[in-house]
Amino acid sequence: MLWFCLGFFKFMADLTNIEKLKLEKLFEMGDGYVLDFTNREFREFIQNAVNKDIYNDKYAYESGSKANRLRAFLETENNKTVATLLVELLEYWKTVRLLNDKEISSSEKTLLDNCKNIAKRLNPELETTDIPALITSTDDCYVNKERLEELKKLKNKKHDLTKLTKLLEELNNAYKAEMYFSVMLLLRAIIDHVPPIFGKNNFNEVTNQYGTRSFKELMIRLEKSSRKISDSFLHTPIREKEVLPNKSQVNYTNDIDVLLAEIVRILK
Repeated sequence: MLWFCLGFFKFMADLTNIEKLKLEKLFEMGDGYVLDFTNREFREFIQNAVNKDIYNDKYAYESGSKANRLRAFLETENNKTVATLLVELLEYWKTVRLLNDKEISSSEKTLLDNCKNIAKRLNPELETTDIPALITSTDDCYVNKERLEELKKLKNKKHDLTKLTKLLEELNNAYKAEMYFSVMLLLRAIIDHVPPIFGKNNFNEVTNQYGTRSFKELMIRLEKSSRKISDSFLHTPIREKEVLPNKSQVNYTNDIDVLLAEIVRILK
């Protein structure tokens, strides 16, 4: 059900009809669902995001589906609360795509940016930069060239990025040359190098203590999965038969871009 058909709704959050359509599209609300949430997950997500119980009777509009409850939420809550929830939902949307290794198309990226702007309009003080813009790797680079240039241009008195950018350049060179053992060594070196930028002593502290839940989930995957794979590559004694690593096994390009995007945001 499209929101522009609900003419009798008077939303407290002053969303335009076009904005409502964009949110409907991105959050896949056409059939009563909201993304891939179960009822329990939806309740817990909104509780954690804005401390509201979405299954309270005040949100029980029409069928009481997840989509209708979200519509009712937008009818009854103020701009600031709605904006906060939108940011969390946008982060969740992108995190699911990254965790499932689904590339974000240019049209999806445009829609995502539009929805981020909706949240920013509702609450201009909101840090929508907490949703780092994903730059998809191109030209067979592990680290996108645009992201690398962003880092090179940063000037920060507290953190010298010379070593970091050199490690990233060597990571790209190793990836292009199909030197996948080296890729994992360099990836681990980068992960161990950056925690002070986040005010932490090690990357485990970053995954547990820094950022939003969505950021933490991505960094936990980067930390745990890459460590296990690198350990299996680098610390296994010689065997009768071996299988060499391939491109897919070392591909953490999306996760590393989210990490680097957050570094750019912090140091700007």
